[in-house]
Amino acid sequence: MIKQNKQFYTLLQKYEQAFWRVAITYEVNPALREELFQEIIFEIWKSLEGFENRSSKKTYIYRVAHNVAFRHVNKQTRIRSHRTNNLEKKTSVSLEIDYQNKQEIDLLASAIQKLPIHQREIISLALEGLTYPEISEIVGISESNVGVILNRSKKRIREIMEKNNGK
Repeated sequence: MIKQNKQFYTLLQKYEQAFWRVAITYEVNPALREELFQEIIFEIWKSLEGFENRSSKKTYIYRVAHNVAFRHVNKQTRIRSHRTNNLEKKTSVSLEIDYQNKQEIDLLASAIQKLPIHQREIISLALEGLTYPEISEIVGISESNVGVILNRSKKRIREIMEKNNGK
């Protein structure tokens, strides 16, 4: 147990910012983003005991993080859909990111949020610096499909950002 906790805290120190970026990619609402981040941390802590070294630890924890985020989005989509049927639509929540180039990052994050979930997942993994083989292993598609989806995602993000900039 002590070894597992040490291992977990080491991973948390190394990947905490990456987990935040996963949460930001999948959730726009700041309160739900915090909740998602906590879910990711908790699930990684729980899952470390079952890690069997069939992949790299990095690939494994990213898979766990993205699976948690994907489940979160599905759950929130059902909840939001239910609320929308019963209540007026609420205005969209703007991203609150505390980085140096906030305006550019907000624009990029907003564009990523407009992508379909499978594209968001792959683009966020690529932004984390994962390789095509690592992304392929995490999401369960071929490396060539990773490349195709990544290129389509980049093209769509450029279109969205140009549209938002009035170009």
